[in-house]
Amino acid sequence: MSATTHCRFGLVTALIVVASSFVGAPSLDAQEEPYRLIDRVVAVVGSTPIPMSRIEEQLQMLRLQDPDMATDSASIDEMRRLILDTLIVEEILIQAAERDTLIFVVDEDVEASADEQMRGIRDAFVSELDFQREIRNAGFGTADEYRLWLVRGIRRRMLQDQLLGTLMGNGTIRPIPPTESELREAFETIVEQQRQSGRLRPPLVSFRQVAVRPEADSVSLAAARERGDSVLTRARAGEDFAALAMEFSDDPGSAQQGGNLGWFRRGSNLAREFERAAFALRPGQISNLVRTSFGFHIIQVQRAEAAEVRVRHILIAPEITEQSRQLARARADTVAQLLRDGVGLDSVLRTYHHQETESFVDLVEDANLPPAYKEAIDGAQQGDVLGPITVPATANEQYVVILFQRRLEAGEYTYEEMRDSLRRSMAEENGVSQYIAELKNVTYIDIRY
Repeated sequence: MSATTHCRFGLVTALIVVASSFVGAPSLDAQEEPYRLIDRVVAVVGSTPIPMSRIEEQLQMLRLQDPDMATDSASIDEMRRLILDTLIVEEILIQAAERDTLIFVVDEDVEASADEQMRGIRDAFVSELDFQREIRNAGFGTADEYRLWLVRGIRRRMLQDQLLGTLMGNGTIRPIPPTESELREAFETIVEQQRQSGRLRPPLVSFRQVAVRPEADSVSLAAARERGDSVLTRARAGEDFAALAMEFSDDPGSAQQGGNLGWFRRGSNLAREFERAAFALRPGQISNLVRTSFGFHIIQVQRAEAAEVRVRHILIAPEITEQSRQLARARADTVAQLLRDGVGLDSVLRTYHHQETESFVDLVEDANLPPAYKEAIDGAQQGDVLGPITVPATANEQYVVILFQRRLEAGEYTYEEMRDSLRRSMAEENGVSQYIAELKNVTYIDIRY
């Protein structure tokens, strides 16, 4: 993967801080200790120096990730030069992001990401003692030191991602499609890497689905609206929005993050009513109650750009009675019977399907499906109608009928399977590469390695 791809998708490898030291010439004063060169500048980008220690940090991480990495001087020198190229690109993008007044990283997002990564790392160790020992082996005195370093790296990656995402969204960076020969060459490279590593494409499945969601009755809707009005009044009176979300929101995915949904663009998977309301707000504004099929939303826009907004919300979901659930299950039973009787899927979708649920699941890894799906499609054949199955959904549940289409067993990817996704990713990468080349032409870069 190229340095550009790493920067675009926020996959710049995390680095472990390890100081490099070299013994220099002795002091003129024989009683003094010899001078020790603890670092040196290997490049300057704009007015920002890149020290040798940052290269050594990445090199140390690569060694930890790949104990079999070549250790001869020529290979190490080549690796250092590749790392330096990556660091230069990263610094160019950071400086461009800092010049753009619309690019802004929110501290709470950085902290939340760092906490999540820390939890994941801790969970990988059997005991706290093992975790602390590994932290010291990585060159940190304490877990707090590691977390501070992690926060700095996350902030830089977020700045790069937001910059590139914004420029792609507003058309400044345009995809440059690869040629057919470039596609073929990239595909062969990927397949050869998979062969050498012994990795195969995992089993994949494709299916269509019709989702039926219970609907609240008028009494439940009125009660939810009343609760929503009460919370809205408190939010507009100046109470902390995040605290209100944590206390009242029925959205399990965002409530504990203070209602934060992050950034989203027009045409995303959010409900159309929600999207229209969000893009009509100015930063800091709080919406009226916005009704969607999930319930009543109170929306606050935190930041806004031409093509995307950063929002948080409070969802007040109406209570779903047992009678409503029974009616939805009966509708799902009807869907299954209609499909088994040969009624066209498109007709069934138009009449019964919950629009906020994706109806086509194409070539998804079997192992990544929710348990209810995995159990339902186990052993399924093309054309089988499965379900209804009960699937958790935001603030409630829904009943899903599956029309199974195909299963691909584990094996090597074919060119046809990868062609479209590979074309999209390469076109995007080519556009980013061109943008970075343009930045390099107008940026002072002095390489001293």
